[in-house]
Amino acid sequence: MINAIVPIRKESERLKNKNFLLFCEKPLYSYIINTLSEIEEIDLIYIDTDCKELLLKDLSKFNKVRFLNRPMHLRGNSITMNTLLKYDLDSIEGEHFFQTHITNPLLTIDTIRNAIHFYFMNLGHYDSLFSVDEIKKRAYLKSGEEINHSNSILEQTQDLEPVFIENSNIFIFSRSSFYQNDERKKLVLIFFPHLYIFIILVISIKLLFFYDKFI
Repeated sequence: MINAIVPIRKESERLKNKNFLLFCEKPLYSYIINTLSEIEEIDLIYIDTDCKELLLKDLSKFNKVRFLNRPMHLRGNSITMNTLLKYDLDSIEGEHFFQTHITNPLLTIDTIRNAIHFYFMNLGHYDSLFSVDEIKKRAYLKSGEEINHSNSILEQTQDLEPVFIENSNIFIFSRSSFYQNDERKKLVLIFFPHLYIFIILVISIKLLFFYDKFI
């Protein structure tokens, strides 16, 4: 149904060896790979990495895992995720992809399956989905302009319009949508039980924002 893409880099900029640190006595990278391997909707798990030799012993036991060796020109802190994804998509087959990060060890099977099913249920209208966090605090632009409140009123924070922040837990997209222009036209909010779904209507790509309270 869908293939997963997970980047695992040896070095990390803000926290040294982040992906390999122990979390509850196991390497951080092992949690999300184990979770993805148990989801029947996911066919293959592609690991984009510059350190295959450090991962092979632990991850080769997963039948779904495939390694993508990251070339030298795509290593380093200045390389964007879209640049890596383009390399990955050029290297593998499939039309639909689920992308996440090692730093999501507590992402649950149910949340991932809910997102995948919602994505496929709405493919006739929208072609991409990603997860967000709901923030009910007074937010400002760098210029000092208020985003979701007015300093002349100072509403209680529980009464503020929420701001939704991309949280890098879940990205689901198709090969064709990835290569299309993502100029946005309009934002629409739809409420579901336990979910907030943002729908962005766009010229040539349509995104679903997925928010799961139980993530």
